[in-house]
Amino acid sequence: MEETWIPVLKKGVYLRETPGAYLLLLPEGYMELDEVAWEVLQRCDGRHDVAAIVRAMAERYAGDVETIRQDVLDFLTDLRRQGLLEFREPSS
Repeated sequence: MEETWIPVLKKGVYLRETPGAYLLLLPEGYMELDEVAWEVLQRCDGRHDVAAIVRAMAERYAGDVETIRQDVLDFLTDLRRQGLLEFREPSS
């Protein structure tokens, strides 16, 4: 995965905030998300590349950038493997 790639939720996968819970709605059910996962996925909107998401999380949580980068990459890669997310290459 390149950091210039743009992550987007696949068709049929949606984010929903309910009182007390952040949800990732799937065709076959849902996944409950923690706050960090919610913030990452809100940026998987076709406008933010992976590098921008990493920067936003590093600014928000003031952690080690390399650790945050690896955590974001691992999370996005896992969602891609599950068929919930796809990556678009940036327009030339």
